[in-house]
Amino acid sequence: MRFLLVEDDAALREMIMEALLDFLPDCEIDTADSADEIAPTMMSQALNPKFHYDLIISDVTLQGSMTGFDLWKVTETQFPHTEFLFISGISTLQFLEKTQGSQRLPVYLAKPFLIEELIRIVSELLHLNPSQTDNQEDENP
Repeated sequence: MRFLLVEDDAALREMIMEALLDFLPDCEIDTADSADEIAPTMMSQALNPKFHYDLIISDVTLQGSMTGFDLWKVTETQFPHTEFLFISGISTLQFLEKTQGSQRLPVYLAKPFLIEELIRIVSELLHLNPSQTDNQEDENP
């Protein structure tokens, strides 16, 4: 599995990355602190069948000219089979206003959140067997 994690808070980015690697030790995780940093790569690879992310996790408010919503729009048009999870401190109402009229509503997890909640949502989005989560918890006391 391959993930993209876009978060401008370095400490939170590291914590999420560690949690994902604990949950899925064989996954690959690309990270960026802005959508501006990763969007050109995604656009240039749009026609490459070997380039894909299974899941993108992104903050809404990012440094640079692009927001997480801009990155989501790129993903929806260029990589429609990629799952997308927003993590942000914006209100649910603001989130719904920004995504109004979208054919596919992305999943939203409000900050602050528990890592267990993040892992549960990732598991659901990727249709992972819940017992895989239990096994990981048993292995890491």
